[in-house]
Amino acid sequence: MRSDRRYVVIPFPGYQWNGWENDLPPAVGRYDPELKAFVLDDVFRGMEALAALSSTVKSGRSLAEFTSDPFEN
Repeated sequence: MRSDRRYVVIPFPGYQWNGWENDLPPAVGRYDPELKAFVLDDVFRGMEALAALSSTVKSGRSLAEFTSDPFEN
């Protein structure tokens, strides 16, 4: 989550994923060339779309921690 409260997807630094900005469906969000990131309309739909592209899905966090607002005081 960015400070403007938008969820974005970018490739992991150093990981080559050519064409990644076109791999997520338009129903999930859109690529923002200024941010060089895919802006998600819905974080959960984005996670589902990314999981469908991945051979392994791992998370070390709880759902509550994942969905919490890191900018909330």
